[in-house]
Amino acid sequence: PGTRRFIWEHAIDVHRIMHRVDHAGRTFSGKKTQLCCPQVVIVGQVCCPEGRLPDSTKVDKILKWP
Repeated sequence: PGTRRFIWEHAIDVHRIMHRVDHAGRTFSGKKTQLCCPQVVIVGQVCCPEGRLPDSTKVDKILKWP
């Protein structure tokens, strides 16, 4: 109620992942954790609502390669 569907689904996904990690006896690094961000860069890919896109800085380096 009053919460956008994709935000609610994201919160449920985060909760499920954190629960599984905790159950496995693992932890998260607070400095490295990014939650509720419009986009994040993971292993050279920008992950956003539109999908996974190549990181523009990596593409520029390839295009400017001699």
